[in-house]
Amino acid sequence: MVHEVHFQSERELIATFGPLVVWIDKGADARSHGIDRLAEIFEGVLSEQPAVAVLLVLYEGTRLPEGASRDSAAVLFDSLGDRFVGLTAILHGAGFWASALRSAVTGLGLELERQTSMHVFSTIEPAAEHLAGQLGISAQDVATTYLALEARLG
Repeated sequence: MVHEVHFQSERELIATFGPLVVWIDKGADARSHGIDRLAEIFEGVLSEQPAVAVLLVLYEGTRLPEGASRDSAAVLFDSLGDRFVGLTAILHGAGFWASALRSAVTGLGLELERQTSMHVFSTIEPAAEHLAGQLGISAQDVATTYLALEARLG
């Protein structure tokens, strides 16, 4: 399985790796555009995948998602129905910032119409293991892909 980059800017990258969307955000400005890009990916290259998930990686200083962005994400994830197996987040940071974003991810899970897996980690290893269990892909491949994509952002 090979990853495919669908969008990259100086501070943001969105790619797919099999049934997984990897979204790395190092402080990009317009989060709502990211949700639009996710929708295009789910409707396009991932439309035939029976199970899909998102790995969202946020770095300290990334702004909290606004209400409209959270609402758009909830509508998108709900529209995928049972195909959407969950959102896995990695927060690179600590203190109030990490606590606030952890709460935002939890809040997004509560906005969804059906129970969906929402997990937050601080490193790739447990996140990759979690995703491997959800999607039936190799944890090592998930970790290796994430590291390669992260390196593209510098």
